[in-house]
Amino acid sequence: MKNLFTILFLMFTSILFAQEQAPNSNFELWTDQYTCDGWNNSIVVGTPPFSTTIYTAQRTANSFQGSYAVEMETQELLDYVIPGLFQLGEIIYDGQNISIVGGYPFTDRPMGISVFTKYIPVDNDTAMVIAYMTKFNSQTSTTDTIAATFYPIMDTIIDYTELLMPFIYESEETPDTLNIMFLSSNPFNPKVGSTLYADSLQLLYEISAFPTLALPATNVSDTSFTANWIPSPYSNEYILQLATDSNFVNTVTGFYNIIVDTFNYDILIPEEFQNYLNYYYRVQVKYGDTATSIYSNVIKVLPTYPTVSLPATEVTQNSFKAHWLSMPGASSYSLDVATDTNFTSFVTGYENLAVSDTFYLVTGLNETTKYFYRVRTIYQQGTSPNSNTIVVSTLPNNIDKIEKFSSYFIRNNQLYLYNLDENSEIIVYDVFGKVYYKTFTYSDEVIIPFGNSGVYIVEIKSQKNIFRNKFTL
Repeated sequence: MKNLFTILFLMFTSILFAQEQAPNSNFELWTDQYTCDGWNNSIVVGTPPFSTTIYTAQRTANSFQGSYAVEMETQELLDYVIPGLFQLGEIIYDGQNISIVGGYPFTDRPMGISVFTKYIPVDNDTAMVIAYMTKFNSQTSTTDTIAATFYPIMDTIIDYTELLMPFIYESEETPDTLNIMFLSSNPFNPKVGSTLYADSLQLLYEISAFPTLALPATNVSDTSFTANWIPSPYSNEYILQLATDSNFVNTVTGFYNIIVDTFNYDILIPEEFQNYLNYYYRVQVKYGDTATSIYSNVIKVLPTYPTVSLPATEVTQNSFKAHWLSMPGASSYSLDVATDTNFTSFVTGYENLAVSDTFYLVTGLNETTKYFYRVRTIYQQGTSPNSNTIVVSTLPNNIDKIEKFSSYFIRNNQLYLYNLDENSEIIVYDVFGKVYYKTFTYSDEVIIPFGNSGVYIVEIKSQKNIFRNKFTL
């Protein structure tokens, strides 16, 4: 026979030491398709009787466990793009601005949050999970933040995945209010159709190796960048991994499982691993000598590789067309034109000129003048170093355009030129504008030894004519 006093004692202590949770945290209780018990997702627009209620989330059977989950989709409504919004607080719309007030009465101090989510973004959108605990300050009549956490979801998540979010406490006070908020889009640039799902939320009260949140890289160049992550409130040691693939199969020598005691780290990519299109990093939190967290999210780094400037075309007495290679991921390019190789004397209007294409007609130049141009690639993550420099000379007044030379033949990787004007200068460039061969001839013929196979630009200059041909050997 069971002891009645033991049963009553166990019941009493379970109530006394129960750890608070958010209401309806498994999202199973719904009044209807759009009303989740304990949570808010509606905005009232207008004044009764002409008001309209907009619902920013709804019930879905596409759940992680149980019968239901919550689905939030960014919508275009009443000429506004409104992110899916689901939270414990109240949504207030005053006709111009949306604000969040209040939350759920709460008087505990959890370590963090666990929630299962999946996300289908549109056009590189970002979803957000935000949680904070506050307390009303009766002395100042303001609300003080006790703790907060957030998680930006920057990638597509096809299957439900657990997010672990540690609270960072700013005060030793006990809170009186909790708000947890889900947004299906970046509120400053929402994309219609981005959809976030959430299920099985739980407040955690024990340190169980919370992971950190990796943040986008900064100071990105073609050979280096700074890896960043949010500091853990429970540890000051981290394990950093760097690879050239998102599955971390091809790891970068010297940057795999290195122990770091800061929440950022400057990475200089080893020479043998340079020139990859992408790099990836992730971080673990190290708890003592034996325990580590699961991996953080993975950050993709796009190096800011410079473009390659190409020889100019359409050269006249006062203009030429500059060219360069298209770079993957480039948003635009920045063009410099100068009269010296060190770019201390820029041509007016051509210093850091923004260009959206891979060519630009440079005008307003002087005849018979040598000019230099270079290009930088503008990426979302930063600006590349300078490209190679191209030298171009505008035509003299007595020559209208550059012709193609027809008196030649190629044999055994050698170019035979004949019927040349007397006193001709011959310059051979590679496709990057680098001088491969240069000579001056007083006769009407010359032999150019190409040697290696490749693409070459041959320019012939005399007092009467300028010719330029491209040869592929």
